[in-house]
Amino acid sequence: MPEKGKIEWNLNTWVIIGGAVIGVFSTGTAYGVLQNRQAAADEKTELWQQRHEQLHRERLAQTTAENTRTDQRLNQHEISLRKLENLEYRITVAEQAGINTGKSIERLTDTVNGQSADIRVMREIIERQFGTSFQRPARR
Repeated sequence: MPEKGKIEWNLNTWVIIGGAVIGVFSTGTAYGVLQNRQAAADEKTELWQQRHEQLHRERLAQTTAENTRTDQRLNQHEISLRKLENLEYRITVAEQAGINTGKSIERLTDTVNGQSADIRVMREIIERQFGTSFQRPARR
């Protein structure tokens, strides 16, 4: 044992102190390297986020433009469809008018035929009463 107040430096002490110093130094160096790598990775991530956000803004603008064009085309098709529906309605009305006209002509024909028969009967009655016959005028 050494005397009181005197410190003995042997090989084990130097190894322990050297190991501690090297450990502290290497830990600090590793921490610095890792911090630099982390900063570089953060920078890359920030750059990627900015590019990605820009991509989303561009895609949103593109999608909005496509949706606007699609809405315009849809509105044009709706207008065309309304025109076709109007034509369909008008055709239906014209067909119904044709049917009604045909029925009116049939009724008119029946009425004229009935009147023609009545006129023949009246002519026969008049011919019997007066004894004369009516001659049709010659056709030109």
